[in-house]
Amino acid sequence: MSIIKDTYKILLGETEYLFGRMTQRKNDILVLALHSTPSSKSHEFEVLVNWLLQHYKPLSPNALNDVTQGDFEEGPYFIMTFDDGLKNNIVSARYLSSRGIQAIYFIVPEFVEANDGEAFYIKNIRPNPDRRIDNRKEDVTPMSWEDLQELLSLGHHIGSHTMSHTLDKSMHSEQIEYEILKSKKVLEEKLKISVNHIASPNNTLMSVNGECAALIKKTYQFHHTTVPGLFDASQLKRGIVYRRNIECHWVSGKIKYSLGYFDLPRWQGPRDALSLLVP
Repeated sequence: MSIIKDTYKILLGETEYLFGRMTQRKNDILVLALHSTPSSKSHEFEVLVNWLLQHYKPLSPNALNDVTQGDFEEGPYFIMTFDDGLKNNIVSARYLSSRGIQAIYFIVPEFVEANDGEAFYIKNIRPNPDRRIDNRKEDVTPMSWEDLQELLSLGHHIGSHTMSHTLDKSMHSEQIEYEILKSKKVLEEKLKISVNHIASPNNTLMSVNGECAALIKKTYQFHHTTVPGLFDASQLKRGIVYRRNIECHWVSGKIKYSLGYFDLPRWQGPRDALSLLVP
């Protein structure tokens, strides 16, 4: 079934790209969500970045502060974000910096400070890593605080991915505050920065309830979700950021499908549900 589904996505993605629909909306801003960037896939990552630069304009994360006020009609644009803070993100961060691209890296403080990073990763972040792709220590262990300082020196941005990556809508208030507030506090104290972005872990609609959404809105400027959609200035004003998940090891057609518009209608229900969560 997975092979059939992937083939379907590849065909639709290549078709949409072939007829030019993907880049027709000049005011669209695609916020891309990636995870692991293994050194074995460095070439594929560079090919992906080069392709993006040919068809989209890179946008600094800081520009999100001005999007609803300014004139952004010469795109479409893209912003790259990376979840989890894996050690292998360092090489990709250096490459992005060399191409003049600023990205956001969403960090899990407990992962950074875990005594056994790999065990923490498997328990709390990705229970079943694809060992065909992520087969080195750097693919399942975290960046250090020193690594994160390097990211900042390269011009990138740091956001919260909650304290332990276990945020769940069934949690009680004390746990929710720990995941949302404590992560911001730790990142700001360790890195001497302001943290204005958070990415809810796993499936946003499974990890976030109304209490979580209200606390996120009160504490952060932008909430990066797992829900894809067209750029929506009205939602951005409320702090909601739609993201498109892609991975550097995916084949070209599957990436194009994720960046295109064929798949977006089926996400209308989750977008409506997300909108109802946010005060």
